[in-house]
Amino acid sequence: MRVILAGGGTGGHIYPAITIAREFIRRDPETALLFIGGKRGLEAELIPKEGFKLVTLQLEGIPRKLSLKVFRSLSLAAKGLWETYKIIREFKPDLVIGTGGYVCGPAVMTAYLMGIPTAIQEQNAFPGLTNRTLGKFVTRVFLAYPEAAKYFKNKTVRVTGNPIRTAEFVGVDRARAEQNLGLKPNHLNLLVFGGSQSARRINHNLLSILVRLFQEFSNLQIIMMTGLKDYELIQEAVQGLQLQKKFQSRLFLTPYFYKIADAYSVADIVLARAGAISLAEITYFGIPAILVPYPHATNNHQEFNARVLEKANAAQVILEKELTPESLWESLTGMLKDSQKRNVMAAASKSLSHPNATGDIVSELLKLIANKRSSKTFSK
Repeated sequence: MRVILAGGGTGGHIYPAITIAREFIRRDPETALLFIGGKRGLEAELIPKEGFKLVTLQLEGIPRKLSLKVFRSLSLAAKGLWETYKIIREFKPDLVIGTGGYVCGPAVMTAYLMGIPTAIQEQNAFPGLTNRTLGKFVTRVFLAYPEAAKYFKNKTVRVTGNPIRTAEFVGVDRARAEQNLGLKPNHLNLLVFGGSQSARRINHNLLSILVRLFQEFSNLQIIMMTGLKDYELIQEAVQGLQLQKKFQSRLFLTPYFYKIADAYSVADIVLARAGAISLAEITYFGIPAILVPYPHATNNHQEFNARVLEKANAAQVILEKELTPESLWESLTGMLKDSQKRNVMAAASKSLSHPNATGDIVSELLKLIANKRSSKTFSK
């Protein structure tokens, strides 16, 4: 079996592809996998680290407004079609799947034109332009949210949820995770993070009310994943607060979690951005959330994602333009004071999870491959 996975630009497009690739290997260790990505995206760093082969293309997103850049982007796209044709002809895949980003457009479209089974996986409640276009041609569309189905043909759509690293999450124990993170048991834990786009605005608004929170809630512990680029900045800001020792012992700063399952398993509330994969992980653990969508995400898709959880009573949403120390204080204290509210939101969050998403996607893809092979055999 031979599979090409195309997509990139951000972690939200790359990690689903990696997760799907791992499931193919788990099902059949002899599966040959090839990733197609962009030269400037995160995939150039992440995919080789995961041990997969990557071929990169020189592509750019097509600007929405007419300019000379439009013609350059179209020229690169045409070149990309020719390059992917050569890659596909040489690799001879049984299937090509795209996970988003403009780089997957040439790969998936070329495969479609060559008669190869194709699929896309859309992570967001509002699909990106590339996937909305490809959805008119591909054999199968996998969606994380039913709200996105209206943008695609019904006969091709499967609502599976987002593929996440559930193998790393199974069997995580709260007590052991508290020990791993150096947390005290029997406390309320607030987990704060921003995903790949960072959470600078969230962090600074939280720091503005940090002392008040610790004074109001003597059993509160705060775990802040600052992001690599903001870690020193946040450290300096915390030092400027001159926290009492009893408060310092309840604040845990880290630039990054390499085992984020521990952080999720101890979290009673999450304060975060609204990236699709982060939300899939939050709902897997069933954690009440306060979400501040990243306002510059393409097509404002993070707000669409966040509103799905809000509608289900699994999260509260604060738009960044409305984010102030007082609005954050109101949302946080409302949750921290009301355990029944947290329990209701936790159950609602859990109801939105799709723990079998990766397996369901790969099972469907294997059916596409089998159907294509059987049709070839029959035609002979």
